[in-house]
Amino acid sequence: ISVVVRVRPPNEREIASAQGNVIHVLDDRVLIFDPPGERVQKTKFIQSSQARAKNLHFGFDKVLSPHNTQEDVFDVVKNSIFSKEGGLLDGFNCTVFAYGATGSGKTFSMAGTPENPGLMSRAVQYIYTALEGMGRKAKLKLSYLEIYNEQIRDLIAPDDNSKNLKIVEDPEKGIIVTGLSHCYPTNTDEVLQLISIGNNRRT
Repeated sequence: ISVVVRVRPPNEREIASAQGNVIHVLDDRVLIFDPPGERVQKTKFIQSSQARAKNLHFGFDKVLSPHNTQEDVFDVVKNSIFSKEGGLLDGFNCTVFAYGATGSGKTFSMAGTPENPGLMSRAVQYIYTALEGMGRKAKLKLSYLEIYNEQIRDLIAPDDNSKNLKIVEDPEKGIIVTGLSHCYPTNTDEVLQLISIGNNRRT
């Protein structure tokens, strides 16, 4: 398991508030939460301990600053799940789990934009290119689901199919979602089209 943190740049509202940054990237493995001299303090007659900066240091496998690009994000993933030995292309199960508060940049990192693709698009392109380079033929099976408020929705199939979706443990396949639809795209464009359909159906 590798834990990677990406710090997004401040948005227009945050810049206009002029409250300072609560995160400072120290290097590519350490960030500081509530660094000294960053947070703007409100003037008070009596200073409390809460007014002091916490200056908490946290270490991770990789820290990406606001200056890092979408390509930088993919390079981190590529060096991990697409490693030459024991990676996804060798048949190992791999997962990229994007976690964060609303507005933290998960969708941009994973989906991106047509002009600046995210992790999903770049990973799919890499898979097809890598397989072609190795002279291997493989069938890519794709499903796309959403879990929101403990409800599972199939983002590719019509909404009528989602009411029967359940997460179960299969003795042979492991953890699966029963009733989840799947497609067999043959190229990157077909995958991106399916992802686009799924993104438009997200809650």
